[in-house]
Amino acid sequence: MKEYVFRRKRVRNGKRQTSRVYTGRFQLPGDLRPTDVPLDVTDKRVAENKLRQFVVNEERRQAGLVIPAELVNGASRPLSDHLDDFLKDKASLGRAKDYRLHLRNRVNKLLAECQWKHAKDITADSFVAWRTQQKAMSAKTANDYLDAASGLVKWMISQRRLASNPLASVERVDGRGRETFERAVLTADEFQRLLQHAGSNRRVLYLVAVMTSLRRGTLYKLTWADVHLDEAEAFIRVRAAHNKNRQEQICELREDVVAELRRIRPADSKPSSRVFNRILPYRHTDFLKDDLKAAGITREGRERFDFHALRHTACTWAANSGQHGPNLRAFSGHKTDRQLSRYTHPTREVVRRVVETFPRFDLAERGTHIGTPGSVAECPNQSVSVAVGKSAAIAKGRNSNGKTRAFQAENASLGAGKSEWAIEDLNL
Repeated sequence: MKEYVFRRKRVRNGKRQTSRVYTGRFQLPGDLRPTDVPLDVTDKRVAENKLRQFVVNEERRQAGLVIPAELVNGASRPLSDHLDDFLKDKASLGRAKDYRLHLRNRVNKLLAECQWKHAKDITADSFVAWRTQQKAMSAKTANDYLDAASGLVKWMISQRRLASNPLASVERVDGRGRETFERAVLTADEFQRLLQHAGSNRRVLYLVAVMTSLRRGTLYKLTWADVHLDEAEAFIRVRAAHNKNRQEQICELREDVVAELRRIRPADSKPSSRVFNRILPYRHTDFLKDDLKAAGITREGRERFDFHALRHTACTWAANSGQHGPNLRAFSGHKTDRQLSRYTHPTREVVRRVVETFPRFDLAERGTHIGTPGSVAECPNQSVSVAVGKSAAIAKGRNSNGKTRAFQAENASLGAGKSEWAIEDLNL
């Protein structure tokens, strides 16, 4: 191992000059080349002491006994500062504003209610204890909070601000049995009543929402440049930036939908103009509740109507029509069947159609038969003797003395009267 201090020398204006301050140089076992360390002191003994401390720290670092400076700095900074940097990085990657807003709100809620101020305060126990107290929180919302906190922690690890993930052992909530509500699905008759009671403009909005299964946010961002009504086969091209799965999607349009869209398209519309401008507000959705109430459409229990219920209605109708697999995923824009399964709700009519496909059976009442079918007629108020063959006697067995067993069953009911069965004279 090399370890020494020296003062650098250089030639300037033809003259050799020596630096006033010392520089340290060391090379530990296994290093390919020596490392120079500026010591910035003019006293040689002080320089040697500083170099010795550098060497000791480097040996401890290589042995894993010293925490890197990045982790020390990350542990000392408040989590709110890390969150700000995390959201700025998400913005630079092109993440949507709403997505970043949800992240900030969820993480800030956890910081306040779990009392997380620094990285050392984040523990699995504190998160699980907080989640247990959220009695009215749905499984999806609880998992969203876990994803938000885990996203921040994983980003801090990637930036060398945190050594390990303290939330790695936290399990996700199983949604079965913990849902606070279920989205209702409209029947064809109910949807017809909704169109009749909605205004002329909102009627187009509802029709496009069901016939394309597009989400509310996608419909809000839809422009006339995305709607191709003058083609031989009209369609809507959903941009990847406007779709939740960040993939482009083509929605075919039926002639009745095309006619309604042409009716509401202004004569002076620009390609950049929103299709549902002044029809679909950014957040307010009470108009749907008002239209449902006017149409007399209600649900009891846990079923709930909101704008997203129109997407559930579209996917359910498509599944009930017999579409499945790639066709159904292409219509709904889902990547996997597991995602799609949350949007399809089998109805009683579909289950009834399944039952109707089962074979039908002759259930007409017949006379009571004994033994081989057709061998004994219906015999009310008579005694019937039944001879049992050798095979039956062997199955019953023989007693220890070799004598014949006798079985008698009295008052056995046969048809409308009583009969006596006798099994006798079994000579084995």
